[in-house]
Amino acid sequence: MEASKLSDSELYNLCKMYGGQSRAWLRKFEGLLPEVSRRRLYRRRGCTSMYQFAAQLGGIGKEKVDKILRIAARLQDKPELKNLLENGEVGWSKIEQV
Repeated sequence: MEASKLSDSELYNLCKMYGGQSRAWLRKFEGLLPEVSRRRLYRRRGCTSMYQFAAQLGGIGKEKVDKILRIAARLQDKPELKNLLENGEVGWSKIEQV
């Protein structure tokens, strides 16, 4: 499919679909970060820190990683909210408000 041959509405719909999918996949990636940190998987994959791992694989900055890990630590006694975060069903910012 060549973008130059798409109509405006087709191009817009494609952008909308891809944008929605990228946000969903990013939420799922963010949900995996607490487990990556717990297992120290980033070290075994050649990264010097959790922040480097998150930046290289997901394009996530230090502040966002810190918030996600802080929220995950507070969810240890709340299994339903923890599952929502880990599965990427709900983003960390919504869980933070709860």
